[in-house]
Amino acid sequence: MFVKCLTDTRPGSLTRDKIYKVIEVVDDYYYRLLDDKDVDCVFQPEIFVIAPVLKVRFLGKSTPMTLTHGRIYDVLDIERGWYRIIDETDEDYLYGKDCFEIIERLG
Repeated sequence: MFVKCLTDTRPGSLTRDKIYKVIEVVDDYYYRLLDDKDVDCVFQPEIFVIAPVLKVRFLGKSTPMTLTHGRIYDVLDIERGWYRIIDETDEDYLYGKDCFEIIERLG
């Protein structure tokens, strides 16, 4: 998972608007990542937003509660070949990548 920092932290630690790769989610809450000096640190998630890694277009058949044909979605993560996408229910789920075309690589 990739996250974007929303604020500057102590000098040399994190930079506003920079994208960081999360190494691990600790205790189902904190993000463990390497800071600007490549120091392994743990941060509260409130200073980040999840950064999409891809933009994809859904090519499958529309269904009212999941995905819409032709709509472009942000891929939040790729897990074992599946795309994690926030669908029409405003929840994130895993979807097979066979029904999507990549529009843009972000990460």
